[in-house]
Amino acid sequence: MSEHKLRDLSGLPPKNPKPMQIQQIPIDVTDEQRIACECGCRYFIPVLELYTVSALVSPLGKDTLAQKPALICMECKKPWNPEETKKGDDGDGTLEKII
Repeated sequence: MSEHKLRDLSGLPPKNPKPMQIQQIPIDVTDEQRIACECGCRYFIPVLELYTVSALVSPLGKDTLAQKPALICMECKKPWNPEETKKGDDGDGTLEKII
């Protein structure tokens, strides 16, 4: 009997399982509304916020660092805040508040 059948009969997973494939759906974002900072800039830089995690709540039992991804405006360097996000109009430069 093959190893595959023995593993299957004993309830063990296959030795080399096939990796799950994530289906990606293509989305055309050119028709979507662009986001702009309070200053009007539409470009953001990805950064990391660092936090210290106390040993009391850390899974390692000692003080550790945790990271959180964030975005900062390329022009004014303020962190992006989704609650204060404005929609940038592609042509006339007017901005309108998202509710």
